[in-house]
Amino acid sequence: MFSLATVSFPIGILLIPFGLFVMIYVVYSLFNLYNLFRHGVAGLSLYAVSFLFGFVSFALLGIILVVLSHYDFNAPVSLTGVAHLIAPRTSIKSL
Repeated sequence: MFSLATVSFPIGILLIPFGLFVMIYVVYSLFNLYNLFRHGVAGLSLYAVSFLFGFVSFALLGIILVVLSHYDFNAPVSLTGVAHLIAPRTSIKSL
C-alpha cells in the first residue's frame, strides 16, 4: 500500500515553482517598464521611479542568489515528519 512516509524527493524540485514566479515577475516588470517609457509622462520622476524599481529588483535577485547558493539542492526531503498531519483522522462517532 502507498505510504506518504516513504515519499522522498530532492529539494531542487522546489526551485521549479520559484523559477516560474521569477520569470513571470521579470516579464511583467519589463512590460510595465515598456509601457511607462512609451506612454508615461516624461520627466525626472519617471526615470527616478524606474531606476529605483530596477535597482530594488536587481538587489533582491542578487540577495536571493547569494542565499540560495549555500544550499545543496540534491539533498532529499522526506515526508516522514508530515505524514501524520495528512493521515485520515478518526470520526466523531469513534470518540
